[in-house]
Formats: sequence, structure tokens, C-alpha cells
Amino acid sequence: ADYFPVIGKIIDRLTGLHSKCEKVFKAMDTFFDQAIRLHLEDESIKDDIIDLLLKMEKGETALGEFQLTRNHTKGILLNVLIAGVDTSGHTITWVMTHLIANPRVMMKVQAEVREVIKNKDDITEEDIERLEYLKMVVKETFRINPLAPLLIPREASKDIKIAGYDIPKKTWIHVNIWAVHRNPNVWKDPDAFIPERFIDNEIDYKGLNFELLPFGSGRRMCPGMGMGMALVHLTLINLLYRFDWKLPEGMKVEDVDLEESYGLVSPKKVPLELIPVITKWT
Repeated sequence: ADYFPVIGKIIDRLTGLHSKCEKVFKAMDTFFDQAIRLHLEDESIKDDIIDLLLKMEKGETALGEFQLTRNHTKGILLNVLIAGVDTSGHTITWVMTHLIANPRVMMKVQAEVREVIKNKDDITEEDIERLEYLKMVVKETFRINPLAPLLIPREASKDIKIAGYDIPKKTWIHVNIWAVHRNPNVWKDPDAFIPERFIDNEIDYKGLNFELLPFGSGRRMCPGMGMGMALVHLTLINLLYRFDWKLPEGMKVEDVDLEESYGLVSPKKVPLELIPVITKWT
């Protein structure tokens, strides 16, 4: 499709992908219209991203000569939603998959969450910062199952040489973070789920350490990282605090499937099935 766009468009129409995409985008457009209208009609709703974008539309914030339109606003909201919510769902699924497949880790992270949160109704950023082992579990999940196997491609701005390879100007460069995250020269037992590998280890996922790059790095790294991480941590805290988890009847830990579906993103190939058990904590 990159080299022969017309052929790609024809195939998309023949397979029905084009019509499916149109239906999805129409539904999303209606959803964003409703959210924006709610903000315009209810002045008590303030200080969120929609409110900020509406101010930009009115010219209340400085954008130079650029004029933000309603379509720009909805486009930005779509980017944030896809970048921060959809991928977060895949991450949460992978975390729960690894936890149910590793009972020792599940018990340890649940004990930490229940000790820190106790009977609190509201979870704060300070609470999340205290959950050191939970953060290690999330990092290890990002390492083994990154949001996507390849980062967004970059284009060489000039002729360069990397590791002995000549790369001409204008060449597209793809970074295989799936391979980076499983590099045996960096990670001991790279295929094993071991959150403890991050104890006294300053490697983080925020783009400053090239050993772990689930969100990319630099100016074009994932814009939904902040919202996505907040959603991942808050959801996991509630799942681990309020419930114990078990596999369906007749299924053993050894039966948990860890296979990925390969594509632009890497969700589980086989859906995860778990049974929640309400605990005394609730």
C-alpha cells in the first residue's frame, strides 16, 4: 500500500475494510460531538483537555497564526483516545496474564497493593509511587509484551552509518523494540517474567533508556503515555485490591496461553479468561 496506494484502496473496498472504518469513524465523530456539546452547555465542566481545546478554538490561547478548528479538536481527541486507552487495555490484559501464570508474583503484588491502599476510596499519585513492586510488574510486562513490536518509523535526514551499515538519506528506519527488549546481552533470561530484575535498576519506560522503549523516545514518542499509564495503574490497583483471581474450572497455570498476535500492535492471540472472587477487602 505504501508503494502502490491505489491497489491498497481497491483491496480495502473489496474486503469491506473501508466501509467498516467509515462506520467506526462516524460513531467516534458522534461521540466526540456529544462530549464537546456537553462542555459547551455545562460551564461547570472545566480544566480538562476538551476545555483547553475549545479555548484554543476561540483563540483564548496563543497558537501563533494557526487556527484550531472543530475537526482539529476531534482529531486530537481521537489520537489521545487511541494512544492512551486502546493500548492500555492490551497492557492490562498482558499484566493479568503474566500474574495468573506466575502465582508467586500475583501474591506478592496483591499483598503490596492491599497494604498501601487499605480502605482508601480515592487513589492518589502518591499511592501509585509507593507501589514499587506493581511498577516493576508493569515494566516487566512492557519488556516482554511491548505495545507494538515496531516503533513508528523514522526517516534518515542525511547519509549515516550505523553498526557498519550505510543508510542513505531519506531511508525509512524501523526499530524492532520486541527484539531490543529481549536482547540477551542486556537482559538475563530475557524470555522469563521476572519483575525483580528492576530492583535497584534505573531503567524506565519514559524514553531515556534505550533498553526499554515501549512508548518510543524523543519528540515523537507516544503522546498518550501519561494518560495510558495512569489508566493502567489505576485499573490494576482496583483489580488486585478488590478481587482474587482464578482460572476457569479444569484449567491449570501451565495451560495459560502466552502467544501474541503479530501486527501493528501485539494483543494476546487467545483471549484471557479469569474468574473474579470478591475478597474481604471489599
